[in-house]
Amino acid sequence: MQICILLRAVTAMLNVFDALTRSHAKHVASPTNPPPQRVTAARKLRLTPKDGDPTLYVLCNDLFLWACADMEELDILDLPGLCAALAESPENGELLWVCRKRRMRPQGAYYNYFSDQEVALLNACGPVRETGFGNPEAAPE
Repeated sequence: MQICILLRAVTAMLNVFDALTRSHAKHVASPTNPPPQRVTAARKLRLTPKDGDPTLYVLCNDLFLWACADMEELDILDLPGLCAALAESPENGELLWVCRKRRMRPQGAYYNYFSDQEVALLNACGPVRETGFGNPEAAPE
């Protein structure tokens, strides 16, 4: 029960931060013009009911497939891996964790959102992906 209260508090804080950053951000995001990190970082975690229980998810929309809504469930056993990914990539550790969990690289167009150091970490998550439907651009090597 205490973890549920904690998760609700974290989600409430993220929602407030998200609203504040969106109201101050005068920026239109696109694959070639990524949004400021403060906007994307606040939008990666969501608390959503699943079978009547609150469940924490990491949002990873468009990370793997172009124009695709997606999220990965975060279990208590996943916390060490998430913490390790956040230590390696403070800005995008949640997404790095999802890539590692799925053993899959992001789609090529999404690499515009990552630093050179993060690109190397992401490329280690899985094999090179073919370009085509859902992955229109090749990823940097």
